[in-house]
Amino acid sequence: MSPIPLPPAELAGLIVETVFFGMYLVTFCASIYVLLFQKSTSQYRPTKPLTLISMLIFLCVLTHWILDISRAFEAFIHHKLGDPAVYYADLRQGLNVAKAICYILETIVADVVLVCRLYHICPLRYQIKLKICILPACTTIGILVAGIMVIYHFATNDPEVHIFTSRFRPWITIYFVATLFTNVYSSLIAYWVWRRNESMKDITATPSPVPRVLNYIIESAAIYTICTSYTFIAYLCGSNIQFPGVNAGSPIIGFVFSLIIVRTRFQSPLLMSTSMNAVSYSLSSSTFAKSDTNHVCVKISRDVQVKRDTCDGASITGDGETEVSTEAV
Repeated sequence: MSPIPLPPAELAGLIVETVFFGMYLVTFCASIYVLLFQKSTSQYRPTKPLTLISMLIFLCVLTHWILDISRAFEAFIHHKLGDPAVYYADLRQGLNVAKAICYILETIVADVVLVCRLYHICPLRYQIKLKICILPACTTIGILVAGIMVIYHFATNDPEVHIFTSRFRPWITIYFVATLFTNVYSSLIAYWVWRRNESMKDITATPSPVPRVLNYIIESAAIYTICTSYTFIAYLCGSNIQFPGVNAGSPIIGFVFSLIIVRTRFQSPLLMSTSMNAVSYSLSSSTFAKSDTNHVCVKISRDVQVKRDTCDGASITGDGETEVSTEAV
């Protein structure tokens, strides 16, 4: 089987990128609507930071797509030598360097957000959270260093040196390995938290509007992990089929990020039930603080309501048959 020429691979990458860019554009508009106009019952809603990050990722994705279109016009229409393969093989072209900067910046921003989400979803103590986030934070720094070196080698490269040579291979390998490790590691932690929440599913009767499998796929950014794995394997094999994966990776990063924000729109009715899960878990797994007057009465049922007792503290009542009464001494 003959190797795939560079111009068809780049054109295929542009088509795939355009398809995913259209999908991303829809989810981006929906996420901006959710961030700016959708009401939420959550007390903490970091709208401004998420909006700024969403806009930054959108600018990177849009610029990346425009640069790919410009490179196609330069290669097939405006290139003086008339051979598109010669233009695409020249890595020091300004449009190619700018495209690499957009892709690497977008990856770093997405991984930083992923590490921050990992810190916030862990239901553990502050010190343990920091220990869990050390590894992905270090790999994110590795992505930054490797990305800077790749951009530097692109800008100072000779036209006859292609991307599969030993000059690029170590840094590109570090870049992909660090990215995959960050995503897989964060996915495993997210899966552990998801399983922990599933163990308390009998406490609440409110079903999730998002299927559990789909919920996990969105949370773990599995779509982007698959795309990155495909690109990395193709690069290690020295095949030009890596370029569709590289081009598609940019809108996929934004697509997954916006999809997570949009998904929270459908989870807003569950915030109270989530809070109830946390309360119920604390009551069943921890020791009550000593007090002379506190008395806690818990009824677990299919429809749970929260009522405040002005004299005795908190009283959780409902229509179920099970009652647990605990009095601190």
